[in-house]
Amino acid sequence: MKELEDAVAKGIELVTPTANVITGGLAARWEVDVFGARHLEAEGMAAQAAGTEEARHGVQVGLLAQVATNYLELRGAQERTAILRENIDIQRERLRTLQAFYRAGLTNEAEVSRQETLLHSTESTLPVLNAAEATLIHRLSVLLGESPGKLEHRLVGATVHPSALPGIPKLLPSSLLAQRPDLRLAQTEVSVAAASLGAARADLFPKVVLSASGGIGALAVGGFPSLVEGVYALGSGLTAPIFNAGRIRAHIAAADARLDQVAAKYEQTFLLALEDVENAFVAHTSSKERREQLLQAEQASEKTYRFSEALYQRGASDYLSVLDAQRSKLSINDERVKAETAVRVSLVSLCRAFGGGWAVERSVSRTNDDINIGKNSGPAVAVEQ
Repeated sequence: MKELEDAVAKGIELVTPTANVITGGLAARWEVDVFGARHLEAEGMAAQAAGTEEARHGVQVGLLAQVATNYLELRGAQERTAILRENIDIQRERLRTLQAFYRAGLTNEAEVSRQETLLHSTESTLPVLNAAEATLIHRLSVLLGESPGKLEHRLVGATVHPSALPGIPKLLPSSLLAQRPDLRLAQTEVSVAAASLGAARADLFPKVVLSASGGIGALAVGGFPSLVEGVYALGSGLTAPIFNAGRIRAHIAAADARLDQVAAKYEQTFLLALEDVENAFVAHTSSKERREQLLQAEQASEKTYRFSEALYQRGASDYLSVLDAQRSKLSINDERVKAETAVRVSLVSLCRAFGGGWAVERSVSRTNDDINIGKNSGPAVAVEQ
């Protein structure tokens, strides 16, 4: 201490030594996927992503089918409303005629009462059709993301159905079922479960781990040269499931049961898809047959109406016969419109049952690589247009 005081008294400057230390490094650890566990996990994640996409596609197909069905039913209800109004006008004219005959003593009061009952019964159907029309317009607006009354000004008013219908091939390959979103979603679930089972089994095998680390350090002390040194280390390790093998085997059993479950679900989904297509085809065929019969009945009723009107013009028939023939014709027209609507709705159902249509090229492009689908592959489903 005395020496330090003497040095200060003599004016000697003391310098405190300083040091700068700089270090940096990088460490990496890599597991060698010898038995494919990580690869299977990646495949499972890819299948899950594909399943999410198929679920989205299923929502789209269902939404489009609902929009088309509600629109066709709306146009059918509007056309039926127009026919019903015409039928009401005819029945009112018939009632006025009967009342005139009754005042003239040409008919009895029972006939007038019977016509009044028929008129009021027919008029009671009009509010039902109006309510159905409003409900369908509200439903369409909501399906299109609008408020319930947003599209009312655009959809109110009777509009006949378009005359052209899309053609249906006489033979459809059963592989078209592969484009159904629910079936493809079930398929991805099987792929995910199979990948999970493979990854769980791979956990029983030892794991090879490679590790590497490297770094550099620098030390600079005031008044001395810098010291720089690099440090590197390489290593490997082998781990084996000795104490947790029971847990891994339980995991394997659970994954195996999950695979059996999704496989059974896939089989059930496939059978339900076949049932859906068959039911849609039967509904379409029966509605077409009914429409054809009603078209013939409509032609016959039109002929009857023309004959009645011709006889009335010649004085060989009364006016009531003309009104009855016209009312009968309108009733047949109403049934024909209902049948026409049913045909178009069943066609939409058939498109939905095939997952969005029956374009073979599109179904091929949407099919996974592990499924062989072509224009002539697989059994064919007979569809008569």
